[in-house]
Amino acid sequence: WWEVERASEFAAVSCAFKKALVAKKRPKAVGWWIQRARARTPEIKDVDAFAVEWGGWWRAINPAWRSAGSQAMIRAEGESWELLSGVTGINGLLSVLMCLKWWRETLDDGKGVEVWAAAVEDVTWVLKQL
Repeated sequence: WWEVERASEFAAVSCAFKKALVAKKRPKAVGWWIQRARARTPEIKDVDAFAVEWGGWWRAINPAWRSAGSQAMIRAEGESWELLSGVTGINGLLSVLMCLKWWRETLDDGKGVEVWAAAVEDVTWVLKQL
């Protein structure tokens, strides 16, 4: 993530890419966090619902080729990352990473960790592609 931000010279999300982080599909916790100037951590009451909400948002902000009819997100080399490559700054990929942080902090030590770990692995893979 840091390398992506540094390469963009820490630019805010450009207007062309603001639609990429579809506000209506993002977890409500992200909007809550942004409205409070990112100063407080949102309370996640239902971690399973949050995981589903995050997964839908993650799918929505990824290029369409990644979810072409399959349940798992497709990983392919050499595809276009234009949709996510300009999503930097405080309203960019940082929101995705913060969701992963809140999600993990809410998990009990056994239940749901595998789903969270798979999400972290996928986000890590995407960041390496950008």
